[in-house]
Amino acid sequence: MATHLSSYGELTAMPPEELRRDIAAQRTLVRKMRLGVEMKKEKDTARYRREKRQLSRMLTAQGAQQRQPKKVLKSKPKSRIVSASVPPRGAAADKLPSATAGKADVSSSTSAS
Repeated sequence: MATHLSSYGELTAMPPEELRRDIAAQRTLVRKMRLGVEMKKEKDTARYRREKRQLSRMLTAQGAQQRQPKKVLKSKPKSRIVSASVPPRGAAADKLPSATAGKADVSSSTSAS
């Protein structure tokens, strides 16, 4: 029911269709209360906050219900197939030219002068 504040446990135990109907009713109630608060017709702003929290609780329970059936057992990971044509990661680095191989030794040429 829209005005009855239910606990999270009660909400998750509800059938999904009933929860969907209650969420629609709660959204309507929260919208009307919001307009009433803005137009200064609704004096009980604490009730508006409680109803808004209840809507959040309902939406959280609905999300938990939707995620629950999708849980499946994890299958074994696939084994990694290594091809002989691909070099290991460390071997490729050994074949790269060194950054200091082509440079001349500057310190020995300046001290000869």
